[in-house]
Amino acid sequence: MEIRWRLGVTTASALMVVMAFPPFSWWGPALLAWSPFFLIVRESSPRRAFSLGLMHGGIVYTLSLTWFLNIFSLGAVALWFLLALFTAIWGWLYSQLHAYKFRFIPLLGTILFVGLEYFRGELFFLSFPWITPGTALPPNLLTPIFGTYGVTFLVVLSGLLLIEPGKKTELSGLAIALGVLLAILMTPNKVEPSGTPVKVALVQSEDLKFENYLTQSSIFPGVVDIIVWPEYALKEDPQQNPEIIEKITALLHKRAHLLIAGGPTWHDPDSQDWSNTAFSFTKDGILATHFKNYPIPFSNDGKAGTEAKSFSFETGRIGTPICYDCDHQRVVREMTADGAQLFFVPTMNKIKWSERQHLQHGVHSRHRAAESGRWFAVASTSGLTQIIDPYGNVVDHLPLIESDTLIGQVYFENRETIFVKFGWLFGLVITGCALLILLLILWKIRNQYREYLLQRDQKIRSLNANIKKSDSHSLSPKSFYD
Repeated sequence: MEIRWRLGVTTASALMVVMAFPPFSWWGPALLAWSPFFLIVRESSPRRAFSLGLMHGGIVYTLSLTWFLNIFSLGAVALWFLLALFTAIWGWLYSQLHAYKFRFIPLLGTILFVGLEYFRGELFFLSFPWITPGTALPPNLLTPIFGTYGVTFLVVLSGLLLIEPGKKTELSGLAIALGVLLAILMTPNKVEPSGTPVKVALVQSEDLKFENYLTQSSIFPGVVDIIVWPEYALKEDPQQNPEIIEKITALLHKRAHLLIAGGPTWHDPDSQDWSNTAFSFTKDGILATHFKNYPIPFSNDGKAGTEAKSFSFETGRIGTPICYDCDHQRVVREMTADGAQLFFVPTMNKIKWSERQHLQHGVHSRHRAAESGRWFAVASTSGLTQIIDPYGNVVDHLPLIESDTLIGQVYFENRETIFVKFGWLFGLVITGCALLILLLILWKIRNQYREYLLQRDQKIRSLNANIKKSDSHSLSPKSFYD
């Protein structure tokens, strides 16, 4: 293939991927968006496949995550490169599968792709699970079975089968893509709730002042069951400031039974040891706390919590993951396994991070709701404040950026999803298999290199023998006198 053709197809594939994510959310092309890139990599040498992967990932992450500049300034370039490096590594590995003539290449290539995505999103020290094929698609009937990484697996497998020669493989790829499409189209877009409704008030405001949230929680009409304030709504640790607890309990006596708000817990003020915390208040004081398990990298976001527990309140159990906790699978899954029947999520998205960031962030709570089969109520500083049903549908939300309060109803759910029981292991098992495939590829490369060295040594010995033979002939008496 000509280099222009390779570059053009790689660019077109990357742009299709970008369009699959917010603010565009054209998820239809996402089923096939990666296939052109897969085809180009398949026909390339390992070195060129690495370069094309770096190019594809660079375009996807730079254009999708332009808001990195608002947070990290020029440091965003290094982060874009780091994310693109995962795509480049996959391209190199996939090309090696063809170079060494592995069997079941589409399956092995899919395992490598999903393994790298799972490592990047859940295990890497800079874990960042955004912009993956599984989250490009809406939550669907497959999500509560094996989660977003399972959906990613099917999208990638169908794409790799479609580019392999042979009618059987192409038809298999098409069948998988159609199956995923049907799972999306057949997902209920409206849930018939059961049980007693829980009336909630979700406060959205960028003005991170305690008095502002008190005022905003006092002016909405009527009385609710639960009020939720965003992450960092409390600037001080209420456990060390009784006045905060007094004002909140006074509010609850008039407006609600429970209030959930984000704030700091100072473990040791002298050493600046603190945790980002979701506080749950009743009329009697603090009922429960949850420490954020996934602080945002490169930011002053507190010490990471190590537990993800739920707590009992009136007729059910509640989970309160904080913001970035919902971008990952573990916290919500562990809270659900611990009995959580309903989730309230304090979140912070700053206005300067852009509407694109807000929309992309809001997608993850939808997938966590579908994986766990639970209602979610998310209160964000400037959006996306939203109520999500157990299938991942957004029931109601507030416009971005505006200060307002969303009043709605959520419900306790009891059904257990396959994902929470054992489907969550899918990503972990695939990552383990990907590691084995990687080791096998490296072993073959090592053997090839050893064979190359052996052949080189043989040539050198043969050449030296010929030189010695030639020298012995040149020094013989006959040749000297001749």
